[in-house]
Amino acid sequence: HHSYRSFLGITCLMQISTREEDFIIDTLMLRDDLHILNEAFTNPNIVKVFHGADSDIEWLQRDLGLYVVGLFDTHPAARSLGLARNSLAHLLMHYCSLSTDKQYQLADWRIRYVGADMLHYARADTHYLLYVYDRIRADLLTKALGRPNLLQLVWDQSRTVALKRYHKPVFTEDSYLELLHKHKQPLDVQQSSAARLLYAWRDRTARTEDESKG
Repeated sequence: HHSYRSFLGITCLMQISTREEDFIIDTLMLRDDLHILNEAFTNPNIVKVFHGADSDIEWLQRDLGLYVVGLFDTHPAARSLGLARNSLAHLLMHYCSLSTDKQYQLADWRIRYVGADMLHYARADTHYLLYVYDRIRADLLTKALGRPNLLQLVWDQSRTVALKRYHKPVFTEDSYLELLHKHKQPLDVQQSSAARLLYAWRDRTARTEDESKG
């Protein structure tokens, strides 16, 4: 996903790993055809493993018209286990003894052709995820002995994420208040007025300078 030079962001690549193969899909070239993946993505009998799927769910809907049924999110799973950190990098180290290189995390994924190093980075994002799913599911079952079913809790949390719906942001004069609420930083009247004007300028400029329209 690329958002640095795009107002709303745009999905540039999709990585899918099965038990046997890894796939990297050019979602820019195949954008109009990927709706066919809904046949598998909405099949409740096929588990789809994501890590931190909140944004992914909305991006798939927004850019590709794809919806997910049967989601298992390893982020709330890690949180339920009380691991030191909940990041994918930590899970890969914890379960696979694998250190990940994040040098391409903020790369411009719109570029074509994508180099071998970037493709390797993208592939690694999902290559180990099903193994992590197996291990983390087993740990949830073990930890749940004599306690409420942690595994079912994670399934429920994952279902809530999958039910999210993308709503295109609409600018209003009060839009800046949501940003202030997120940062929880009290402002006086003058600062609040400056924040409102700055937010309006940023929104107007970002829409005008968007490089990823269409």
